Amino acid sequence: MSICRVAALRGVDWLAEAFAIFRRDPAIWIANGVLFGGLSLAASALPIIGPLASTLLQPVFLAGLMAGCREVERGNRLTIAHLFAGFRANTAPLLVLGLILGLATFAILLVMFAPFAAMMGLGYFGSSLMETPDWPDAIPAEIDPAMAWASLAVLGVAMLLAVPVAMAGWFAPALVMLRNVGAVEALKTSFLGCLQNVWPLSVYGLLLMVASLVAMIPFTLGLLVLVPVGVISFYTAYRDIFRDPSRG
Repeated sequence: MSICRVAALRGVDWLAEAFAIFRRDPAIWIANGVLFGGLSLAASALPIIGPLASTLLQPVFLAGLMAGCREVERGNRLTIAHLFAGFRANTAPLLVLGLILGLATFAILLVMFAPFAAMMGLGYFGSSLMETPDWPDAIPAEIDPAMAWASLAVLGVAMLLAVPVAMAGWFAPALVMLRNVGAVEALKTSFLGCLQNVWPLSVYGLLLMVASLVAMIPFTLGLLVLVPVGVISFYTAYRDIFRDPSRG
């Protein structure tokens, strides 16, 4: 699969083109965004399996919305049913994709929190908690500077690890759904696509951050528009970098 390098300012166009797609069916896009968020929260709230269920389902929902974007570009109308298109096609690789990304994210979280647990001395904290009614007194009054620096270093490493995971997952749902590639191949291709387009993705990310701040001002109501536009921008960036041959 060919990967195109695009100009840095294409990061601006991805959001502009995403907004143009959003404007064709704004009410349905907002409804799909709210439904997507609600279903993700409901899945995460399930006892025991909640976080796993939410992680597995997110690529499936995103893939369905990617299919919806392509249908809109073909002149068709977006529907609520597009949100569930990933349950009708390529479901298995999409679930595998969610599992891989979920395990990677969990591993990064372990790297992040392990040093903080060590720094606070969980063993000492636990024994003191059993013996001391006033539990805050069980927390060490002073923190070893060496441990603090080590914790910051590990946190930095965890953040660096999160970047390639995000790169691998960025275009993966679209590649699975629209190109019928396997989960592992989609992750690899997505990573390479991001790696070869660092500058437009940086411009895009900066604009998205600014837009997020603006969207939070009117009681966060702007998120009703920004969230679906952000999701659509995954597609507009995907079609630019991977030159989807099935557009039409």
